[in-house]
Amino acid sequence: MKTYAQSDISDFFKVSLGRDGQTVSESNNIFLLNPSLVEKEVKDLTQLKEAFEARFGSIGFILLSSSGTSRGPAESLKLIALSKEALFLAAKRVNQYFEISSKDVWGLYLPTFHIAGLSILARAYQSGFSALPSEKPILTTTPKVIELKWSVETFIEDINNNKISVISLVPTQIYDLIHHQIPCPKGLMKIFIGTGVLQKAQREELMNLGYRCYETFGLTETLAMFSVLDHDDYFKTLPGVKIRELNQHLVVQTDSLAHSVWQIRNEIVYNETIDSTTGYIGSDLVEIHTEDATLFRFLGRADEMIKILGYGVSISELSSVFEKVLLENQLSSLDAVVISRPHEKNQSQIQLVFQKPIDHRLACALAEQFNRLVRPYERVSQFYLISKIPRSNLNKLLKVQLIQTLANTKEHLL
Repeated sequence: MKTYAQSDISDFFKVSLGRDGQTVSESNNIFLLNPSLVEKEVKDLTQLKEAFEARFGSIGFILLSSSGTSRGPAESLKLIALSKEALFLAAKRVNQYFEISSKDVWGLYLPTFHIAGLSILARAYQSGFSALPSEKPILTTTPKVIELKWSVETFIEDINNNKISVISLVPTQIYDLIHHQIPCPKGLMKIFIGTGVLQKAQREELMNLGYRCYETFGLTETLAMFSVLDHDDYFKTLPGVKIRELNQHLVVQTDSLAHSVWQIRNEIVYNETIDSTTGYIGSDLVEIHTEDATLFRFLGRADEMIKILGYGVSISELSSVFEKVLLENQLSSLDAVVISRPHEKNQSQIQLVFQKPIDHRLACALAEQFNRLVRPYERVSQFYLISKIPRSNLNKLLKVQLIQTLANTKEHLL
């Protein structure tokens, strides 16, 4: 299995965009693979790559997989095709809105086989070009991206020594900074936070530590961020992005969407080519502000809305409540998770899953605290204790693997 380092992806961005005004040939597709994938996942993604290239060719695209957090048991990971032009359009939008220039130095803490890290390279390269690809750009400034390994102990030293001004982090890394009370390094001007919304107390802690943070939302299909948290849990779209809702599902319309999405379901290859005019329909359920169509807030994901005794229940809402419980007890949001399981009488039931070092006694106390904060039909009566909750490289829950683990795990009664 071939994996690509930052230098390989950087060459992809350089090729065909012009060096010193010279025209060069287009680059071959780059197939990005998470090194932790199992053999079957690699085989499925390779089959999807071959199907894509048989139809659209092997030039000018980056192919990468989804995180697989919500796929079904008979479904492969999704393969998502991104064009270079769309990557640079998305990068330009972010750079212009947040006033990021070629003078900025990016700290790269996120993996480049995910859109979170890949988009950082695109923004760094876009800021170094004099124009967009279609306008015969010239690479006028060498992009400044420093690849770093996350360590809260060396964070300040890493930022200061490399003169880093912009970084992107996930909420678990933010938790580390708060938990260890790490003050903001002097030269660090912006932190983008994705894959989750912070609690109010966390925002206040970050402000007290001197950080200037932007909570953002984006998808692989939208080539990372297209919105930033505005107020009252409402996200605001960046310029050039339109949104609407279709049966409460978020629809994103912009010129920088993924080219297509590929997946194997029950051994059959399916694909969807994304039209920037009609937009990409995601699985996130939203409410658009009645007076400002650029503002939206989340209601949950379609696959996280369940029924208990006929009542509609949002797993996302319960997860937010439980995260507050964990933080109040000086625990990380990674230490436990809220799940739903089918129930013959009640349709579904809520359960909690804890990982070590949480023991039975602490789990009971946390579950009881959770029960005092939720509706009667949302309360838990049993929980699981496992050694480690399966998560992706960006700490997203891997639901299929978790269910497989729980199948061989004893339930604990509250």
